[in-house]
Amino acid sequence: MSTLDKEPPSDSQAAFSDLRVFRVFQHVPDDQLEQLAAFTKEQLIARGQVIYDEGETGEDFYVVVSGVTEDYCTALGRRQTTSRSRVGQILGEASFLDGRPRPTA
Repeated sequence: MSTLDKEPPSDSQAAFSDLRVFRVFQHVPDDQLEQLAAFTKEQLIARGQVIYDEGETGEDFYVVVSGVTEDYCTALGRRQTTSRSRVGQILGEASFLDGRPRPTA
């Protein structure tokens, strides 16, 4: 996974190249993608690990670079899967952009 972080990593050119392969970023102008890449870092997520909690404010978003993630909500006190994200898909971006609490975990 990649996440937008506060401190830019040292190798943003590699991140730029990595982002360009995803369809969602293919039409983003180079200068804007370079700015985004400067704040991108890779984060390995273990199977079953929670990436973010339902209801928290989004300060970052994630791009799935391998594997599958599962979004869920806890309606009526039990966990219900709402969607799955696969390679090339973004998750957590809505809360990141609008500042509202995350509707799912």
